[in-house]
Amino acid sequence: WPLRRAYPTVVDGYTNLHRPIAFAPDSRRLVSSWSDDQLRLWPVGEAMQDGPRFLKLPESNLWMGMAFQPQGRSLFVVGNQDRTYVVPLDGSSARRLEGFSDDTLLFAAAVSPSGRRVATALGFGSGERTLRVWDLDTGELRLFDLPANESAAPGAEPSSGQSGYERGVFGLTFVGESTLYSGGDGGIRRWNLEEGTHELVLAERPGYSVAVRFDAEGRTALARRRSNTDWKECHPAELVDLRTGAARALPEFGQCTGDEGIALDASGGVVATGDPDGLVRVGRVSGGEPHLLFGHEAAVQYLAISPDLRWVASTGEDNTLRLWPMPDLDEPPLHTLPHQELLAKLKSLTNLRAVRDPEAPNGWRIDLDPFPGWKDVPEW
Repeated sequence: WPLRRAYPTVVDGYTNLHRPIAFAPDSRRLVSSWSDDQLRLWPVGEAMQDGPRFLKLPESNLWMGMAFQPQGRSLFVVGNQDRTYVVPLDGSSARRLEGFSDDTLLFAAAVSPSGRRVATALGFGSGERTLRVWDLDTGELRLFDLPANESAAPGAEPSSGQSGYERGVFGLTFVGESTLYSGGDGGIRRWNLEEGTHELVLAERPGYSVAVRFDAEGRTALARRRSNTDWKECHPAELVDLRTGAARALPEFGQCTGDEGIALDASGGVVATGDPDGLVRVGRVSGGEPHLLFGHEAAVQYLAISPDLRWVASTGEDNTLRLWPMPDLDEPPLHTLPHQELLAKLKSLTNLRAVRDPEAPNGWRIDLDPFPGWKDVPEW
C-alpha cells in the first residue's frame, strides 16, 4: 500500500548490546543510545539524514532506559552501574541522581506529567530491590521496596538461573503525579505514591517477568511475557485492561515477539511488534491484520511510535536504526487484498507488464504500458 515514503530511513553502525529509543513529546526528535555510549538526538523525517545532535553527559555508559519530560525540556536516562541522569536539552550540564549501588542495572525510566517527578527501579543485579522516586524541585528521594512474586511459594528461594532478575522492573509510567504503574517480575502493579501502597493488576508465574508498555491514561498496557532464564522463549503480545486485569492475546501481531520489541501509542489504540526474524507489524488493536514492514535482517530489539502517529522507529540486532512512515491504518494491508484486487493494485503501481511471447526463451517478455511509472499517481 503506498506510504508517504517508499522506504524507511536507515542508520547503520548501531552496535550496542541494547538499543533503546524514544520519541520526544512533539514527535520532532528521536533519542537513541549509541555504540560510543553517547546519546544522540535525531531530527525526525527527511532531516534525519542531516545527522544527530550529541547530548552532553559527564561520563559514558550503557544507557538502558530513556523518557522525555512531557514539556520537552529534558531527558531522564538510566543505565548500567546505577547511572541515573536528568539531561537538559538546551546544552546545560546534566544532573546525576544518586541512590543505587554500582552493581545495579536499570531498565525503566518514567517522568510525571508535570516533569517534577522521575522514577526508576532495579532491573537486574544484587543491589537493593527498590523503586525510587525523586522530586526534582526539592531533591527529595522516596524509596519503595519491590515485593516478591506473589505467585511463588512462601519462603521459596529463586533458582540460580533466575537470581538477579527477581523483583526486577522493566517498565514504568506515571498516571498523574501520585500513581505509577510498573511491569516486571511478578507481573504488573499499580503504586499509590502518596500512601506508599501497591496492588497487583496482572500476576505472572514464578520465573517469568512482563515487558510492558503503557498508554498515557493508565487504561491499557501492552505486555509480553518473558522467561527470566531464556529471553528467546517465544510469547505473543497481550493487551491488558489495567482496570480489570483482563488480558487478551494478539496473535495477529506474531506468535514470537521480541523481548523488548513492543510499542503502544499514547492513546492505547495502535500497536507495533517486532519479530526475531526482523519483521515489524503495526496496526490498530480494534482488529484486523496489521501492516508488515520488511527490512531488518536480524531480530527487532526496540520499537517506538511517535505521539502524532506519523512514525514508527525500530532498532535491531542487524545494527540499524530505522525510521518508518506510519502506514495508512485506515486502508487494508497490501498482503490482505483478494487476489484480483491485489493484481489491480500492483498494476496501478507500475507500467511494467509480463506478456506471453512464444518466441521468448521462457515464453514471456516484459512490456511497458503507455504511462510513466504509476497508472494512478498516489498522493503522498
